[in-house]
Amino acid sequence: MNPAIIRDEVKHCIADFAGVPIQNLSDDTSLFHDLGMDGDDALEFMQEFSRRFHVDLAQFVHSDYFGAEAASNPLALVTGLIGLISTTGCTATFHRLEIRDLVQTAMTGSFAQAK
Repeated sequence: MNPAIIRDEVKHCIADFAGVPIQNLSDDTSLFHDLGMDGDDALEFMQEFSRRFHVDLAQFVHSDYFGAEAASNPLALVTGLIGLISTTGCTATFHRLEIRDLVQTAMTGSFAQAK
């Protein structure tokens, strides 16, 4: 399939799930860092992405890219609050999972550990 078509479909999938305008998404938009997708929402999105694009996520390590759901994990809540207060923030601890990574994953059918 044409990479431009896949890119558009991936962007539509993200826009629909995250409730953001598609024109706000670029190849370097990160699900966690830029869109704030995290915890159960991120897990649900990745499952939907896998189903929709027939992607094997066996090599995908959720905790490398997303944190735990803060409401159900007091430690994650405290870590998030500390990250808001600190100058570096807690986002530095997670790899960026960008739209370009998801497009590549959709094209190949499996997740390759990024960066």
